[in-house]
Amino acid sequence: MIKKVFKLFNTLRHLKFKQLAFFIVRRKLPAASVVYSGQPSLRDGVSLQLPTAVSGIRDGDQASGQSFSFLNQRKSYAGTIDWSPNDMPRLWAYNLHYFDYLRESAQSAKQNNVLLKSWVCNNPQGSQPGWEPFTASLRIVNWVFYLQANPQAATPPLLQSLYTQVLWLEKNDERHILANHYFENLKALAFAGVFFVGHDAERWLAKGTKGLREQLLEQTLADGGHYERTPQYHALMLENYLDVVNLSAHNPALFKQQKNTDFVVLFRSHCVKALQFYRGILFPDGLLPLFNDSAFGIAPSFDALQAYWQRLGGEPIESVASELID
Repeated sequence: MIKKVFKLFNTLRHLKFKQLAFFIVRRKLPAASVVYSGQPSLRDGVSLQLPTAVSGIRDGDQASGQSFSFLNQRKSYAGTIDWSPNDMPRLWAYNLHYFDYLRESAQSAKQNNVLLKSWVCNNPQGSQPGWEPFTASLRIVNWVFYLQANPQAATPPLLQSLYTQVLWLEKNDERHILANHYFENLKALAFAGVFFVGHDAERWLAKGTKGLREQLLEQTLADGGHYERTPQYHALMLENYLDVVNLSAHNPALFKQQKNTDFVVLFRSHCVKALQFYRGILFPDGLLPLFNDSAFGIAPSFDALQAYWQRLGGEPIESVASELID
């Protein structure tokens, strides 16, 4: 008993007071629900660079018709998709709900639209695991990327579902976990704030940009590495930074309206530092060291992320002037 109490104390003493308060709220109270019956409006002139090269390098993350393969495990469906499969690991089910496969070039528009419609029809608000905040955050961003590039897929039911998901996420964010989970929550709010228009969208964009700036400064150490010191997470967070640069650099007028006037410059400079850190920890064969919670085939490679950076107007990391990363 003494050992358990000591372990609990050493866990809780590292939490911030707000984090501990939200931990109690999130774990002891039911998730907040939202009601939205309107039809959201989309912002005109939204632009994004599709990050296809990044998502395409992940091993096994793909959907083909009614067959899904994640984490080297494949499952096929003869009819209706089971979005909560009991015969697969929970992490596999999370990947099913992330919708990363919307970025796969092999996926046809017809296949994608069937999957989107199926998700909306079979995942009511609060259902698991699709409505967990982290899962919802990744899906929201992937849907925004896809719908911005494929406006014909933005049907009223789909847009209403997406809007409801963002409203729900806003009330159920992961301030009790913080770290990469909270960053993903804020990123989803920012993406939705750019994609939609109206009072809610303005609030989402303001919350997202303010929080992302704060979390960027907190979660990135002086050497450019992510503070969790897990190479895989560093690569995934770098992809997040690049996505935020993508969003802000392609929609500059919206971000000039925010109080964080250095937002784009700050994220671009941190991308440089994070790319240098990533390159510096690689083995000669280009693979990540498997420290902490790392595995092969999950995070984007350095080459893929540098290519993404260059498509966003960045110079190859080898030629970046040293004064930009001091």
